[in-house]
Order: sequence, then structure tokens, then C-alpha cells
Amino acid sequence: MNPPLSIDVAVYSAGLDDTLKVLTVSGEIDETAAAALQRAVDAAWRDPVPRLVLLDLAGVRSLCPRGARVLLAGEVRAKDHCGTQVVCRPSAHVRRMLASTSVADLLWCCDSVETALAGDPASIAVPRARN
Repeated sequence: MNPPLSIDVAVYSAGLDDTLKVLTVSGEIDETAAAALQRAVDAAWRDPVPRLVLLDLAGVRSLCPRGARVLLAGEVRAKDHCGTQVVCRPSAHVRRMLASTSVADLLWCCDSVETALAGDPASIAVPRARN
């Protein structure tokens, strides 16, 4: 049995226009779970609209093609809101899936939460023990 998808959302703010949201995702993103991830990413771009949405995928064991499309759709939502989406700490399997679909070329991926948060004004509100 596949581990269920888990999505924890944290919202940090350092002022009126300095909001960031961190979605910590774990489990397997199959066709069914991709729909739940889509709802979470869509909700992340609602009020308060953040400057940055960080998707921490360190706990994701597998990613189906639909899940890759969800990440790409999140990138489009980010641009629609003049924001940024960062895919952070993707596992080797997730990296391979993104590379095989060329989605990796269209996403900002980084290996650490600190790198993703560097320079973002709302990051001052984020506890530093995330890596």
C-alpha cells in the first residue's frame, strides 16, 4: 500500500506584501494524490496572496506525470500573481521524473530551504531549523 499524501501548509508574513507559504509534501503523488496537490497549490495562491510559494518535496517518494503538470501549473499561477514558486529538496526520483518530462527546465528547483528563502523579505519570519 502506498503511503498517503500529506501536505502541511505554513504561512509566514513580515508585512503587508511580504507573505510566503511553505507546502511540505510527503508520500507518493499518484494520479489521485495529484488532484489533492493541485487543490493545495491553487489554495496557496489565494488570499493572502504570497510573494513566494515554496514546495518542499523532500518527503515525496514518487511523482506521476500528472503531478509534474501540477508543479508546472503552479509556476503559471505564480507568474499570474507576479510571485515565485520554488520546488525545494526534490528526491532523486522526483528529479528524474521532472527531467524526463522536461518540466525541470521550466521550474526553479533548489537543494535547500535556506537557498530558496535567501533574500525574500518574509523569510525573517521563518524558523531557521528547516533543513
